[in-house]
Amino acid sequence: MERGKVGPLQRQYGCPKRAAAGRDVKSANRNLDHDLFAFPRDIISLAYLSFGAIFTMVNILGVYHEYDKLVLLSLLLGTVSAGVMLADAMYATAVPAIDGHGFMNNKAITRFGAAYMFGAMWVCFRTGPVFAEVFSAQAISSNGVLRTFDCGVNVLVALVFVYGIIAPIQTYFASSASAPLSPVQRMLLSGSAIQNVIGATFLPVVLALAFRGPLWWEAVHDRWPMQQLLEPSTSTFAGLSVGAGLLSIRLAVREKLTWIEIVQVGVSSAVFFAVVPCICFLYHNTGQFDWFSLYTIPDIWSDR
Repeated sequence: MERGKVGPLQRQYGCPKRAAAGRDVKSANRNLDHDLFAFPRDIISLAYLSFGAIFTMVNILGVYHEYDKLVLLSLLLGTVSAGVMLADAMYATAVPAIDGHGFMNNKAITRFGAAYMFGAMWVCFRTGPVFAEVFSAQAISSNGVLRTFDCGVNVLVALVFVYGIIAPIQTYFASSASAPLSPVQRMLLSGSAIQNVIGATFLPVVLALAFRGPLWWEAVHDRWPMQQLLEPSTSTFAGLSVGAGLLSIRLAVREKLTWIEIVQVGVSSAVFFAVVPCICFLYHNTGQFDWFSLYTIPDIWSDR
């Protein structure tokens, strides 16, 4: 046989050396994954987080002129990001470094992230000024189909938030001696549990929307004008934190970050995208929103 040619047996059963070399090249190409960021998925995340940096600065500076338009932009960008997260979730890969039982695997985390993002964007839409411009509270209340749909979506979103609280905690304490959690898994589960508890702050609002209905929410933002911008803002803060967290996981899967660095990124991004702008929003709009009494406001506010 001439040098460099492949014989019939080699064609039938494959050339071990060349096949191995081919696998090595493909594996190396997968590991490189377009250097640091994979196009276009990570570029979409970076675009959303770049907007988040602007959104944070607006709240730090207290510049609320035409803030409702910025909230609309956050809804549009967040919904696009949620759609891409859903596509990720459908094809989420196994990650042996962290995969275990229950919530502790890349598929579960990615799928919950997508579901949570859609839930956060529903809160952004449902409680924001856009919804009030498109839908009449009276029309929804008087239409059985619309009222049922509105209630059903809010209940579904509430279940997503509840799952986010229960799943990591249950997984953490369900580990057994035969299948113990690794230190990395414990660290990630602890971080997820804390973040998901904080992320479930919208639970009372969506439950109240489900069971008290649109007339209640209309009365709330008549009484507290900035409540209609507070909820969409905080849901945007939450969505940005989720986006940063899932991006850091993808980078860790490609070995661009360590798993310890993921936790550091999660904490720092939550502070920058959520804690700081939320505190600033509350400071700049003191007296124009409420945390507790809004749940007792009657459907038709008597002082209007």
